Amino acid sequence: MNKRHLETFKNPLQHVRPLTVDPNRRLERRIIHDTTNNEQRPKTSGLEISKKPVSDFHSNSTSTNFSFASDDDYDTDLEDDTNHYRDHSCIGIYEHICKNEKSVPVGHYLRHYRDDEVSLHFYGLGPKGMRTFIPSLTMNQYITKLNLASNGLGDEGAIYLSHILRDNTAIVDVDLSQNFIAIDGAREICDLFRDNITINHLKLEGNLLDDECARLFGELISSNGRLHTLNLSRNKFESASGTYLGPALAENTTMQSLDLSWNSISGKGAVALIKGIQKNVFLKVLNLEHNGLAGGECGRALFNAFKENTTLLELDLSFNRLTTEPATYIGRGLAKNESLRKICLTGNPLESTGCYAILKPFVAKNAIPNKLELIDITEIMVNHDFQELYEQVKDRRPDLCVLIGLRSSIFVNKDKPRTITSPMKRLQILFERRSQFDFKSFFILAADEDVTLNGRITDRNKLQQAIHEKLNVHFSDEDVDKILEEISDYDCKKFIQLFTHKPLTATGTSKWRIKP
Repeated sequence: MNKRHLETFKNPLQHVRPLTVDPNRRLERRIIHDTTNNEQRPKTSGLEISKKPVSDFHSNSTSTNFSFASDDDYDTDLEDDTNHYRDHSCIGIYEHICKNEKSVPVGHYLRHYRDDEVSLHFYGLGPKGMRTFIPSLTMNQYITKLNLASNGLGDEGAIYLSHILRDNTAIVDVDLSQNFIAIDGAREICDLFRDNITINHLKLEGNLLDDECARLFGELISSNGRLHTLNLSRNKFESASGTYLGPALAENTTMQSLDLSWNSISGKGAVALIKGIQKNVFLKVLNLEHNGLAGGECGRALFNAFKENTTLLELDLSFNRLTTEPATYIGRGLAKNESLRKICLTGNPLESTGCYAILKPFVAKNAIPNKLELIDITEIMVNHDFQELYEQVKDRRPDLCVLIGLRSSIFVNKDKPRTITSPMKRLQILFERRSQFDFKSFFILAADEDVTLNGRITDRNKLQQAIHEKLNVHFSDEDVDKILEEISDYDCKKFIQLFTHKPLTATGTSKWRIKP
């Protein structure tokens, strides 16, 4: 007799159950009959030793065999374990991982995972939520545009996303705006382009990218040959970032649109960036709004860039502290440029002198015809001399639209009609922008009677003169006539109430009266 037959065994039923059965699950006691003599087999439990002869249990070195009355008495949950992984689709795997991670699945993804574009912005995924998408999004071949803006991914979530995008071959457009991504996340995002060959559009607006991140993106721009659109606006780029991005742009051969607005690129970095634009031959749209491209050195760099660049179509230099000196170089460069169609210079302290310097080359005798369609210099105060030059440019270049005065749409689409603000609305906006405006002096200057407040405004020339002197804005004769049609019946009191939005009674007087 083998030695093992002398040892104390636990309940034999526990030894013959499959390995996949949960050990914590208890089996009901069953009455098992012997197939030879139909005698009842004694029960065993715990550490008790059976009184039945050991020979009744046939065992060998590898297994222990028992006979059961029927197959129905054999209880196992093996089938449950196999059915648990039956759904191998991207949604089935996503739901299974969410269950294991104790995370709530995103219902929008479950409903739209077959769409071309999926927008999950403001879903608060975080790093944990992004981790649950790793196998599902990796194998998803339907989504081509993925929006993950404002989800608080951070660097950890960006790392999880990079694992997804390395192997995904369908997504071409990714939006990661407002996700607190810094240097670690930027490093992973730049490294994924070594394996990914499908992403063409990347948006990283409003993150925590600094000058060190700009160095990584500079390497990406100079080496990657597939990225067409890159948005790095509203980050923490400073002067050093321009020294990294400028040379990278000079070497890039695929980038068509670059957005660096709302950063702090200035000084030598701004000059290096403009020199990179000068050598680039593929970039078509560039947004440098709200940076610091001020100074004569930047102006000279812009002049050389306009003169040599032949591909740039749209340029935004709004709110860059550009003064009269760089404006002179910009005007000369625009007159020699052959490709640029739209340029925005709104919000710069150019004054009338700078605006005059920009438009003057277009009416010169040796002016070369170009493709420029729009110059936006709104939100800048101009004088009468500029108004005369503006009229000359309109006569010489009817195809060129110059926007002055109140700010309107930066890029005008010729196929769609522009909504034109009425002259009365424009006058009202001008009054609202001046919080302590003296309406009485304006009315006296525009009315026929110079000393009384009971007169009426009926003369076009006087109203036009009052608008020019008090508001420093020029209105055409047609606009002044339209204004006169609405205010010619108003005296001074009603005129003030009209533009200050004070309530009127049924008799036209104010509700509020001061007691004597």
